[in-house]
Amino acid sequence: MRLTLFIMLLLSSVSVFAAQASNSDAAIRAFLRKHPEAIAEALEKHKANQYKKKLQQSTVDVDAGLVLKNPTGKYTLVSYVDYRCSACHRGNPELMSFLNKHPEVKWVAKPMPVLGEDSVILALMMYDAQRVGKGYALHQAIFSGEYTLDETGVNKMAKKVGIRPITTDNIAKHRSLRSLQKNYEESVGLENQSVPFYILSANGVAKDIRGAYTASGLEKILYGLTK
Repeated sequence: MRLTLFIMLLLSSVSVFAAQASNSDAAIRAFLRKHPEAIAEALEKHKANQYKKKLQQSTVDVDAGLVLKNPTGKYTLVSYVDYRCSACHRGNPELMSFLNKHPEVKWVAKPMPVLGEDSVILALMMYDAQRVGKGYALHQAIFSGEYTLDETGVNKMAKKVGIRPITTDNIAKHRSLRSLQKNYEESVGLENQSVPFYILSANGVAKDIRGAYTASGLEKILYGLTK
C-alpha cells in the first residue's frame, strides 16, 4: 500500500514537472517570436566569448612561437610578424622600447610570412637561430637596416649568428615549416591575415592589437589590463 502510494506521488510530481517544462518552452518560443533580435544578440555574445578564449589561448600555446625577450615575464605579448614587412620594421623600435621598459612582459614572436618565399626563408632562419640561442640576435639584425634582405644580406646574417643559410631548394624539408603553418592557421582563426598583429595578455585577459603601435600605446593597453 505504501509503495503504491509512493509511486502515485512520484508519477504525479513527474507530470507536474513535465507540464512546467512544457509551459517554459512555450514561453521561450513565444518570447523569441516577439523578439527575434535576441537570437542574434545571443549568437554575437557567444562569438565574442569564443574569440576572447582564442586570444587567451594563443598566448598560452607558444610551442610554435619564439620566446625572444623577458622569458620569465608574468605577462605575455605575442607578435605575428613577417620579417620583410615594412610596417613590422617601422614598429620594431617602439616594440623594443616597450619591452625594455617592461621586463615583466614576456615576448613571443610567431613568424607568419605572408609576403612570399623570401619571407618564408627569413622566418625559418629565425627558428634555426633560436635553436642555437641566437633568435633575438637575428631578429635585431634583420630589423637593424644594416643588412639587405636579398640573398647576399641573408647569407651575411646567417654567418653572423652561426647558422646555415636556407635556400629555396630545402624549404619544403625544413623541420619548422609546420610551425609556420600553425601560426598562420592560428592567426586566421583570430580573423587576421595581416602583420604586424599583437596579442597582449595579463591577469587572464587578452587584448588584440592590429597594426604597428607606439611604446606608449602598448603601455596604455598594459595598464588597462593590469589596473
